[in-house]
Amino acid sequence: MQTNKIINDDKRVVVKSNYLIEASYRLSLQEQRLILLMVSKIKPDDQNFHVYQIAIKDFNRIVGIIGEANYQRTKELTKKLLERSLQIVKDNSTLQVSWLSSAEYFEGKGYVELSFDPKLKPYLLQLKEFFTRYRLQHVIRLKSNYSIKLYELLKQYENIGRRKIGLDELRHKFGLKPDEYPLYANFKQKILTRVQTELNAYTDLSFSTIEQKHGRKVIGIVFVISKNKQQPKTKNTSVIISGKVELAERLHEYFCLSESQAQNIIERYDEERIKANLAYVEDKLKQGAVKNIGPYTLKSIEEDYRIQKSRFELDKEQSLLASEAQEAKKRLLESREREYDIFRRNMIETFRKGLSEVKFKRIETEVRPEVIEKYGENNPMFEKLLEIAVKNRLAKLAAIPPFENWNNSSDVGVPT
Repeated sequence: MQTNKIINDDKRVVVKSNYLIEASYRLSLQEQRLILLMVSKIKPDDQNFHVYQIAIKDFNRIVGIIGEANYQRTKELTKKLLERSLQIVKDNSTLQVSWLSSAEYFEGKGYVELSFDPKLKPYLLQLKEFFTRYRLQHVIRLKSNYSIKLYELLKQYENIGRRKIGLDELRHKFGLKPDEYPLYANFKQKILTRVQTELNAYTDLSFSTIEQKHGRKVIGIVFVISKNKQQPKTKNTSVIISGKVELAERLHEYFCLSESQAQNIIERYDEERIKANLAYVEDKLKQGAVKNIGPYTLKSIEEDYRIQKSRFELDKEQSLLASEAQEAKKRLLESREREYDIFRRNMIETFRKGLSEVKFKRIETEVRPEVIEKYGENNPMFEKLLEIAVKNRLAKLAAIPPFENWNNSSDVGVPT
């Protein structure tokens, strides 16, 4: 059980799988804040979820309940959250899961114990790839659940600098119902413009938009992402050494040194030596040669591993740099294919829900002879092939573009 007290928000880090960020769900602002608080309590080396113990006064401060500790209001919040679910779509599965598995209150003791659903482990623990990391302080003060969601969606693409999202897809990710802000002008005024103002005021990101239109109708938005030069500055940091606060935070938050270890390293070694060895450790991380980052980083700086690079390692690094562009192209294409698959599944599912059973059965009846003619009715995979053919027909009726068209009109495309 994690019983540590709440520390300053600016020291907490949120790490989520991109699959979780792309998932479809709707949470209130208070529920979002509570989930983020729990995620920020997860440690990089945790292999299982803990029971997260949170003081009621800190609970109320984070989620925005004003006044004295109020058990009834916090109980109502967690009860609603226990009923909330989300849907995570991957290549071969669709997971519907609750956020929490339990919430237990201890009367008179001033705290609550919360547990994540175990099915969320692959999306929050031991993440090695396809994840997004940011500081809790950048989102905890946001006043809209849409602001938190869009911040995460854009944070994934921070290094790319642009992201295109179809308008229907964005509405789906926000969890909006068809009758909520159906007109784009209303959606832009009530949600998008307010989110843009909030992100610029409270986070490390800002963005501008380019509207994509079909005729006069807005069908998608390209978000142009930039670092926010006016971002709130970190405060209350326990390691205060002139000119080296950021380095101390990096040692603590990314390389998993304790605050005392980070302070000791900065006091003992010059900045050039520290940074050179951190670069060396990052290279080893990319090669998968480091299992326990904290101790390895500490030993690297103390023994000055940077001077131990062999000619072979240097040649290997040059070879890696030479193939970096090709690997980046491959990774980006794979990422775009996953995004398209999620988009296509969601759009087909939405279109299917809008059909009556009579219309759906008619489509299935029309498709069946085509499948029989192509594969034979006795094919052991007939039912699966029929299901795929029906989905393809639904995609065509819903005017979902093929991957090539969708990708060519995207914000980043595939580098040549």
